[in-house]
Amino acid sequence: MTTDTTVSDLIINKLTYSQWKAAKDGGTLSDTETYDLTDKDTAFVHTTGNETVAGEKTFTSMPTVSHDAAGLRLKNPNITKGTSPSSNKYGYVELLDKNGPGNANRIGLFEITQKPNGQSVITIAAYKDVAGSEDRLEFNLVCNQDGTGSAYCPTPPASDDSNKIATTEWVNDNAVTLSDLSTVHVVVDTYVNGSSWYRIYDDGWVEQGGVINSVTANTYTSATVTFLKPFINTNYTVLITQNDDGQQLGISSSTGAESVHTKSTTNFVIASNAWTYGRNWYACGMGA
Repeated sequence: MTTDTTVSDLIINKLTYSQWKAAKDGGTLSDTETYDLTDKDTAFVHTTGNETVAGEKTFTSMPTVSHDAAGLRLKNPNITKGTSPSSNKYGYVELLDKNGPGNANRIGLFEITQKPNGQSVITIAAYKDVAGSEDRLEFNLVCNQDGTGSAYCPTPPASDDSNKIATTEWVNDNAVTLSDLSTVHVVVDTYVNGSSWYRIYDDGWVEQGGVINSVTANTYTSATVTFLKPFINTNYTVLITQNDDGQQLGISSSTGAESVHTKSTTNFVIASNAWTYGRNWYACGMGA
């Protein structure tokens, strides 16, 4: 369809590019001259309305989006949500150096990938700051079609104890394995009453101890110690130490040699030629 108009109409409705160029190159416009304005709305980018612009456009200053819900939409006409594409489809925003497009000129990248297996993947990448390098570190968030997903990021050194993200690889390299845990046992029961005490471990190991009170010095004597917890057999260990009697290095005329005279699963007998001060005892072994 052809629309004819006069110069006054052209001023209001805008000239086509060919008309403007003809006038600029020396053409004349008169009130009686008519022009074809068929393409007047497709030859210019307007300040309102929906339009499609082809080709690469370069802005010499930063564009500003002013809106209550300001955002940036990336539309890929080859993607239909709910239908897996035959090959990877992408949408991305990249920061380039002054050399322009090209992976070797990238500094940073935000990329969305739709995959044939139904996965949607978001990638945030930072590129190595070396001229021409395409090496990069990236964080990937993967959403599967069934709603499950996972995240991937660089693994920190095994010795790192900062607040970096600990990947499963880092955890597996540093965590205590189940085989290691089999050799580490924990206390499951404890008891303390004055100087008497015991500890019982999850594998049945028992540690216990107490104090044997003093007896008359310079006499051969013995004392029976009854265990707080019995042992499974007599293959337990008993240690005896002298309490400090106030003498230098804890040695005095009342110090005598002690020995475990007899052992049973429920008690042991300590024999000594003399003591004035008490003795500490400790026993360990498998409990009954």
